[in-house]
Amino acid sequence: MTINEVNEFLDELYLAAEAKEKSTCLTKLIKNGSLLEQKWIIHIILKDLKIGIGHETVLKLFQPKSLDVYNSTSSLIEVCNFIQNPQNPKFAENFYRVNLPIKPMLASRMTLNDIIDNFMSVPTIVETKYDGERIQCHIKDGQIRLFTRNAVDYTDLYGPELSSYLSQAIKAKCAILDGEVVVWDKIKNKFSAFGENKTVALKNRNENYFLEEAEDDKELIYMVFDIIYLVTPSGQEHSLQEVILKDRKEILKKVVRTIPNKIVVVEGSRCDNIEEIFSHFNHSIENQEEGIIIKKLESTYKLDDRTSDWVKVKCDYIDSLVDTLDLAIIGGYYGEGKRVGRINGDSSDCITTFLMGVVKKYDKENPRNSVVLPFVKVGTGYTIQQLETIRSWMKGLWKKYDTRLPPKLFGNWTPAIKERPDVYVEDVSSTIILELKAAEIMASDTFATKLTLRFPRVLNVRFNKGIEDAMKYEEVLEFYQNFQHNFLMKKKRKVEENATELNETGAAKEAKQGSRKVKYSGVIDDFKDTETNNVR
Repeated sequence: MTINEVNEFLDELYLAAEAKEKSTCLTKLIKNGSLLEQKWIIHIILKDLKIGIGHETVLKLFQPKSLDVYNSTSSLIEVCNFIQNPQNPKFAENFYRVNLPIKPMLASRMTLNDIIDNFMSVPTIVETKYDGERIQCHIKDGQIRLFTRNAVDYTDLYGPELSSYLSQAIKAKCAILDGEVVVWDKIKNKFSAFGENKTVALKNRNENYFLEEAEDDKELIYMVFDIIYLVTPSGQEHSLQEVILKDRKEILKKVVRTIPNKIVVVEGSRCDNIEEIFSHFNHSIENQEEGIIIKKLESTYKLDDRTSDWVKVKCDYIDSLVDTLDLAIIGGYYGEGKRVGRINGDSSDCITTFLMGVVKKYDKENPRNSVVLPFVKVGTGYTIQQLETIRSWMKGLWKKYDTRLPPKLFGNWTPAIKERPDVYVEDVSSTIILELKAAEIMASDTFATKLTLRFPRVLNVRFNKGIEDAMKYEEVLEFYQNFQHNFLMKKKRKVEENATELNETGAAKEAKQGSRKVKYSGVIDDFKDTETNNVR
């Protein structure tokens, strides 16, 4: 098959709307193509070539700056035009064309310790990690185009609900914005999962589209967090790729105005140290959000790049404790917002966070004489339904915390105001056991154990277990020692691997330089001047 025939086949397959049409198209391939041709064409269809090199390498082979053109246009036609005429002024540095989608900057993933090393004393902005669809918005003379991160035009999908609002919100002749389209549930007053994006979008696209009645209470919102290109109303053009994030955020606020529940400018929260970053992450966990994005204030916008300047953090990414911990509920904290239940005169319906403990002494004959040491607070991981079940189970077990008569259950613990529970369990024989997962176990003076968990979350509510099955204080100490040992061993291995890599790199560099000296050791003999020093 010729290249033209392959292109025609792929076009026909793309335009085939029905399964029968696709089947007919594939039958032609089987009849007309050889086994080898069928193999590679199928790989093209599946986008799974696996030839050992990526598009980055191929494009650079044609022209070193071809990849830059591709990343700023997502167009092979533009790449071919550039290769044919690299001196064309339209392909200047950081060139953009509105309505040709860019390849967006991406956030990397890191371990907890790498996050600490990377952002220690570095000014950052922390943003909520939204569970939506990454969408870039292009506006030119009031006309809106919306593209996914893979350069798919989604204007027809999201445009009917968002385009008119975007035209009102953006004060620019031309602009390229980066953001996320999410679904807002007006009844539950929170963001919905990404899987509902298209369902809600199709509601506005097709009046006959089947939609459950409850979906009428959901709407699309465009969360705008960056700006890459701008042409002001007066015609001044600005490529903002090399502008630092701090300044891009200021420009964004001037160019885009927020329209409540439709267009929202994400300013983020400034953090100057790692403690502030972790505080925002804890807040994200407590609110049952997907996570956070940490961005360096001095970072520039790097097309199609995943660097340490932007890092996404979710519980799943930083859970470094292999084992889980079964801990007992020994206290509760009143909350606010959507997780507070119907009070009906019972304050226990206001409890949203729990104080968890490890058993130092359990008196089966008289449980009130037991000692269960406070270890950690946890307020995420369980569903609203699970929380209501826990509240129902624990009714009647709570006793109001009195600073004048601190409970013997907690040992000699004197909590700070922030850690002091509103209620506690006097008789732990009927309490609930929660199975917890966390990023790490660490030393802390906050709790009686002198240890605590970083970023804890509930994996399971263990109704099948009792206080006798809860983790013992001695077990926690051993758990901590093992964690510290494993951590130090990993760190040692990492240092050794880095040293080995550095030595190998240095040796290779020296060998390369040495080989160059031998290969290019002066002028070629045929072009050397005649040696005349000994001539008299």
